[in-house]
Amino acid sequence: MRQIEITFEPDVKPERQKAILENISGWSSIEAAVPLMPNADDAKIKRMAFAYIKDDAKIEAVSKQLEKIPEIKIAIPPKRELE
Repeated sequence: MRQIEITFEPDVKPERQKAILENISGWSSIEAAVPLMPNADDAKIKRMAFAYIKDDAKIEAVSKQLEKIPEIKIAIPPKRELE
C-alpha cells in the first residue's frame, strides 16, 4: 500500500491532529490516516502521521490536497514506488 508522510504544524494540538486524520480517512482517495507515534516523547515525532493511499488514487494530487490544509506543514509522497 502506498503512503504519504504528513507533518503537522508545531502549534497543532493532538486533539486537532486526530480530528484532521479522521476527516481525511473519509476521503475517497485515502484508505486510512493514522498518527506515527502519538505517545512519543519527541514533539516532532508526535506531529507525524501517515495517510495510506488507495491504489487507484494519484498520489501527487492527494499530497497537494493534503498540503492545502492549513494545519499540515508538509505531505511527502514516497520518493519512488515499490514494485
